[in-house]
Amino acid sequence: LSVFSTCEILIMLVPVLLNVAFITLLERKVLGYIQLRKGPNKVSFVGILQPFRDAIKLFIKEVVVPYVSSWGLYIFSPGMMLVLILIIWCRAPFQELRYLSRFRVLLFIIFLRLNVYPLFLSGWASNSKYGMVGAVRGIAQAVSYEIRLAVIILAVMVVRMRISIHQVGNFGMVCFSVIFSPSVV
Repeated sequence: LSVFSTCEILIMLVPVLLNVAFITLLERKVLGYIQLRKGPNKVSFVGILQPFRDAIKLFIKEVVVPYVSSWGLYIFSPGMMLVLILIIWCRAPFQELRYLSRFRVLLFIIFLRLNVYPLFLSGWASNSKYGMVGAVRGIAQAVSYEIRLAVIILAVMVVRMRISIHQVGNFGMVCFSVIFSPSVV
């Protein structure tokens, strides 16, 4: 990656992360008012700096890893999930691939599907049957919602964008061959 593309990626990701932080603040405020309490209002004027305080607290906290877990996978899998989610928001690495512009929605679906693997890895790395059961339940829920979302999106693409199912299948074969090509492995 060049310096320019790195700056583009940061310009795209920083507003997304700030948006998530302040939407979380809004959610906490609304829940506070629903429960007849103030919500987060101790940090600065009406709690506007609360997301930054939460971020600092998150980075200062002690990392707790179960004794019998696979430490590397247990730490790696949440980071992998975060990277996959942020790749969905960041389209900069795919600007060189002009032929993918029509199938950007399919790339969105593909990266959504890939988030199942870090979820499974985190449950498996905990070496606990309860962690594994929780991971399998999370995977089942994610897959069931993703199937519905994919069918709805593909139906809209076929009708609205005049893309045939044959083109979608060819795109899937191209992605499969790129991912599992001998040069990548």
